[in-house]
Amino acid sequence: MTQGHFFVSAVLHMSRRQLDKLWIALFVGFLLAPSIDSFIRPEAVLKIRLEMRKPAPLPEWKWTVADIGKFPQRFDLFFADSFGLRDLLLRAHNALLWFVFHVSPTNQLVLGQAGWVFHTGEDSVAIARGLNPFSVPELEAWRRALQSRRDWCRAHGLEFVIAFGPSKEEIYPEYYPIALNRVGPTRLRQLMAWMSAHSDVAIVDLRPPILAEKARDKGRDWVYYPLGTHWSDRGVYAAYSALLARLHEHHPEMTPLSREDLEYQLIEDQGDSWANRLYLDGLLSQENRIPVRMGALRWRWLEGGVGDSFRAVTEHEDKTLPRLLMYHDSFGEPVRKYMARHFSHAVFVWDNAFDPATIEAEKPDVVMQLFVERVLAGGVAQLVSLGDTGELAAAFAASKDVLFSIDPTAATPNVELRGRARVTSVAGGFELSNSGDQDMILLPLFEFAKDADTVLRIAVKSPSKASLVVFYKTQSVSEYNRSNTCRIELAPGENTMLVPLLEPRMAGRLMIRIGGNGERFTIRGLEVRAVPR
Repeated sequence: MTQGHFFVSAVLHMSRRQLDKLWIALFVGFLLAPSIDSFIRPEAVLKIRLEMRKPAPLPEWKWTVADIGKFPQRFDLFFADSFGLRDLLLRAHNALLWFVFHVSPTNQLVLGQAGWVFHTGEDSVAIARGLNPFSVPELEAWRRALQSRRDWCRAHGLEFVIAFGPSKEEIYPEYYPIALNRVGPTRLRQLMAWMSAHSDVAIVDLRPPILAEKARDKGRDWVYYPLGTHWSDRGVYAAYSALLARLHEHHPEMTPLSREDLEYQLIEDQGDSWANRLYLDGLLSQENRIPVRMGALRWRWLEGGVGDSFRAVTEHEDKTLPRLLMYHDSFGEPVRKYMARHFSHAVFVWDNAFDPATIEAEKPDVVMQLFVERVLAGGVAQLVSLGDTGELAAAFAASKDVLFSIDPTAATPNVELRGRARVTSVAGGFELSNSGDQDMILLPLFEFAKDADTVLRIAVKSPSKASLVVFYKTQSVSEYNRSNTCRIELAPGENTMLVPLLEPRMAGRLMIRIGGNGERFTIRGLEVRAVPR
């Protein structure tokens, strides 16, 4: 007789009193199980880091009305992240949704065919289906922004290369959920067509080479990770080859690595996968092959390196090769190891900015930008501004349409402070002190220019190199987020900068963050004008 049969037989022969005691014992056991588990496996709480976040801390008790009112909510967040059996219960819950009901356990993913997952953030589903296309003013704003970057590089004798990596659903539509059929063009397709028709800025189209690489798929060796959102190293190689082909036009010595130079090896690490984040490790799997041989390596890391470093620098032993500055997002990070072999000095910056000050400091010969296409879901790229000089400055000075201005001599500036930001009146302006990233200046509501550019001019004295970030909302995005921002870099000392805001659907109030490390900045003037295009 098995243990299961023995248990069932014992239960069937129990008296009513014995059965009641058994149910009570089981009920109490279920109630105490999470507490017992939290003592037996305290390290299980650390598993929450698999979700790419920190667990909510135990809130500190403070005897103030505001803190007492917030304590229950803060404690609830702490308990939700730390109770016993949390990881096991989440694993069971997610397995039930995935394998029984065939739905994604998180709203950050949608479950497609054959167990493939697809990203839902940044309005990815609507954009993939063509339900949230660019308007003509948005397309024109992107054209102007990209062309201003190319023109700035050309004026400084630099080569400008830009490419957008296609999303996974663009390359593997057969695995996308059948119900999410496409009804219109994606934003990337719109932008490529618009730029081809209205600009001589040539965006490197990565779709054909990646589709060609897809034709080489064998078994479970894919160009994109089925359980992730990024391309595999084969996709990286295809993108790199296409970028080198563009550079080869002006740099004949640049030719990509051949396939014969590469040797891939299947490794245990599954690469970009949501399996661990969903507590489904061991239940979900995918193959991951990485290059273990990439020809002769004649370069080395000087700073950063592989992984999630937001800045990396490489040096090649051949000093006659050109220099590179590459801006990228997470899709561009694995491209570093390929690009480094073609440049005497390469700087890789994980950022979607285009900062003339950084470019001038790094002295590259080539400026490259590589982003996945979902960057197009955010705000329009920033028009390059050269500070308080040039055509934009002249147009700003000529405009009489002032939308908002701060009187720097006023005892109290007409702005709202957020977080722990503080202002103090000083000679020739007011001093702003920030202690963290949440300290902001919120400008009053004003009407944005409809048939002109909205341009912000700010004069500020900075104690050191710092970032000035302008956050804005749009008619469709009612919250501030890092996608809808414009950023400029301040140099130590006096700065007078122009920030063109090209987003045609801008709405609400502008919010500004300067620095954030406890430093003090003196604002001598801040004005917004409508500038004719």
